[in-house]
Amino acid sequence: MGQSRVNIQALMDTAKALIAGDKGLLAMDESTPTCNKRFAAAGIPQTEEARRSYRELIVTTPGLGECINGAILYDETIRQRTDEGKPFVKVLADAGIIAGIKVDLGAKDMATRAEGFGMQAFKVDGCDFFAVYKVMTEAIALCRTGKGPVAVEFDTERFYGHFEGDPQKYRGADEVSRARETRDCIKNFRATVQAQNLLDIRELDAIDAEVETLIDLSVKEALAAPPPGAEYVTEDVYVTY
Repeated sequence: MGQSRVNIQALMDTAKALIAGDKGLLAMDESTPTCNKRFAAAGIPQTEEARRSYRELIVTTPGLGECINGAILYDETIRQRTDEGKPFVKVLADAGIIAGIKVDLGAKDMATRAEGFGMQAFKVDGCDFFAVYKVMTEAIALCRTGKGPVAVEFDTERFYGHFEGDPQKYRGADEVSRARETRDCIKNFRATVQAQNLLDIRELDAIDAEVETLIDLSVKEALAAPPPGAEYVTEDVYVTY
């Protein structure tokens, strides 16, 4: 228990350090295949040395520590060094930047992982309201009859990037527009209920108007509210004993 408390405190201290001083975080954890894909598009050799040189340009950027508190590295990156032989991690540390590492090995079916723990698991199209309703009805029934826990994986889409203004160059051509056209859950829900005469279209229009009004009010309240202090960074994040 004592060691757990120490680890939690260390995590809290690190989290506070990462957001201190209104600085940002640098995500340079792109995998080798992703980096090679970008290099190929630019006519750059897809070699480890080319990737190392590219990353060295990033970690040795003058004044980087004045803007960045933390950097997320990839497995290959965290082992690389500058031309002078200095580890990238050391370069970042000397600039006052906390280095971390990406630990996932790529997208896997969460449902399959849950089955490995002896749990019943479902995977469902998260953009299909009716499919989700059907699966969740079954999952809830299993839990309520003592046959849980149950894991449900939702296969969904996101239309926006990792930040406001993200050009999303890591996504394929027309990928977002195709997703908006075929996998917009609200659009598909409207089409289904209208085709099956489940709801009057005027009811849907009224709901849309009500939601838009609520969103507008929420945005105004958020913009008018003072920014949260650093003391709230760990609120509802860590368990206390």
